[in-house]
Amino acid sequence: MKIMKLSFFVLVILLCQTVLAQEKKTVTEPEYIGVYFNLEENGNLVALERQTPESKVKIKALGYGGGESLLRIKGEKSNVRFKADQKLAFVVRVASQAIDPMSVIEFFRFDSKKGYRQLTVAKVGSIGISSKTTVNQYAIQFNVAKYGESSFKVVPANTLSPGEYCLSGKGTQDGFCFGVDAATSSD
Repeated sequence: MKIMKLSFFVLVILLCQTVLAQEKKTVTEPEYIGVYFNLEENGNLVALERQTPESKVKIKALGYGGGESLLRIKGEKSNVRFKADQKLAFVVRVASQAIDPMSVIEFFRFDSKKGYRQLTVAKVGSIGISSKTTVNQYAIQFNVAKYGESSFKVVPANTLSPGEYCLSGKGTQDGFCFGVDAATSSD
């Protein structure tokens, strides 16, 4: 009788361990810190276009007409494309999941103009009389959750409209770019 009870107890413990082991699902994470990937629904990671934006200052009429500060990326469109109706999620490996993700992740929409993607960071009025930071009007709202052991999952708070986008870490030089195309109608 004692052997049966002991066998039953061991069997229950083994079953519990098996169930717990199955619940702890491992996920694929980026190999390097600060590198962003698209997270497909099946869990695969797809590389985004990696670019280093250049800083540019445009001055109008020798400064009398004002000016603006820009970040520019060569090429009007990224070679990484998604559809507007596609659910998008991104993953980035971080040094620690204890850090506030909103303090390290930046997500912006870029304008396409004259062979470049550009983000207007600031504008200065005539003769430098007034200035304003404009970068926040291009910021994309997003939600963040811990992902795996060392990463964050970044999901746009709203569906992204057609255009060009870039994710980066604050204080880093590289941006991870992609574009969104209009959804195709199935008529």
